[in-house]
Amino acid sequence: MTNAVPFTVLPEAVGGNTRGAPDGTNLSTLTLFTPNVVTSATLDGRPFTMGPSTERGLNVWDSPQFAIPPGATVTLVIELEGGLDLSRAYRLKILPQPVANPDRFTSTLEVANGTVAGTDEQEKQLFDDDPLEAPTTVRVRLDG
Repeated sequence: MTNAVPFTVLPEAVGGNTRGAPDGTNLSTLTLFTPNVVTSATLDGRPFTMGPSTERGLNVWDSPQFAIPPGATVTLVIELEGGLDLSRAYRLKILPQPVANPDRFTSTLEVANGTVAGTDEQEKQLFDDDPLEAPTTVRVRLDG
C-alpha cells in the first residue's frame, strides 16, 4: 500500500490529522473475509496480528490500525490455510474503497496440489499492480 497523497500541496484541513500521527500520514485498517484461517501476517516483514471474527458464514480478520507515512509504501503479506471447493474454480473478489485515486492491487495464486487449467503452471499472477475502482471478481479454473 502506498501513500501517494501530495500532502505538501494540500491544506492542513485535508492532510492533517488529530490522532498524533505526522501530517500526511494515512492511518489504515484492513478487513479480510475468507473461508480460511490466517496463519500468519507481516507488515514490512514484521509480525502483524490480525483479530478473528465471523460474519455471513466467513471468517473475518481485522487488522489493527497501521500508519503509512507520506510518500511511503508498506507491504502486507497474509498467509491463509484451509480447504476450498475448487470444483468450479478459484474465485477472488476485491471490494476497493471509494478513494480519490484507484486502489492498485497485486496478487499471485499459488496452487499446491494441481495446476492452473490448460497449463502446467502451479502459479498464476491475478493482478500486477492493477488499478481497481469497482468490485472485481477473478475466476481461475484449476486441474487437480
